[in-house]
Amino acid sequence: LNLVDWAPPLAMALAAGLVLFALVLAIERRNGRPNPFAALAALVALSAYALAVLLLADIVLDTASPRLVPAVVLAKSHTSDRKLCRILRNDTHVFREATVPKGVYRRLRRHEFACVVMHPGRLGVAWFRVYVCPRG
Repeated sequence: LNLVDWAPPLAMALAAGLVLFALVLAIERRNGRPNPFAALAALVALSAYALAVLLLADIVLDTASPRLVPAVVLAKSHTSDRKLCRILRNDTHVFREATVPKGVYRRLRRHEFACVVMHPGRLGVAWFRVYVCPRG
């Protein structure tokens, strides 16, 4: 999954985590044994969970038509678990790294076009995927 901007979903997940943090802290205080470390651990875990739920809902519920954006592959690199392509989006002229599947990585060539499919996201968290453009 490649997000256009990570800041909004992280902020939403942190806000949800803070609400749950306050709830856990209130329950701990009501039980007479306030443990701020347990509440802090809950903040981290619940924020991560909220982020995952938010992104999954954003993708699964997205029914808007995607937008095809041709882009130029500027560079390719890989690590043991990720295949990255640095692309230049023609509509905004922004450099961006995108994680792509192994098969797409092998077929993409530097300085050739890739097809970037932009999705607006149901909850407003825009995301995209990179494909090999059909020849012709």
